[in-house]
Amino acid sequence: MPPSKYLFGIFVAVLVRFESNFAAQFHNPLADFMWPDPYCYLHTDGFYYMPRQLNNRGVTLFKSASLTNWRDAESAVIYTAPEGLMGLWAPEIHFVNGNFYLYFAMDTGNNAAHRMYVIRALDPNNPMGNYTSEKK
Repeated sequence: MPPSKYLFGIFVAVLVRFESNFAAQFHNPLADFMWPDPYCYLHTDGFYYMPRQLNNRGVTLFKSASLTNWRDAESAVIYTAPEGLMGLWAPEIHFVNGNFYLYFAMDTGNNAAHRMYVIRALDPNNPMGNYTSEKK
């Protein structure tokens, strides 16, 4: 075996070992759980709002005065998908024309059927409360 192939093999083995050790030792300083597709919004009330998908079928909204600690944040489940819808991805909260809107993608179990959905907070002053539901 040429020396370059031998050295490349050692490099790959060391890199894989390093990455597996790093992943096992990493401690997320912001939250104690995975938070895929993060999106954060700072509202004029001085609070940060960050939605998180829940079991691929719902959304939990977190509210925090601090951007750097979500462990102590207030939270509420603000949406659960109706039967037949799942695969909820990338929820985002936006404040548009005096209303809170939550945007997310979802499907029927068929990834090719992924579509965008939007729901609106019923109380424009409380994004942690009830929301409209979409029609199928």
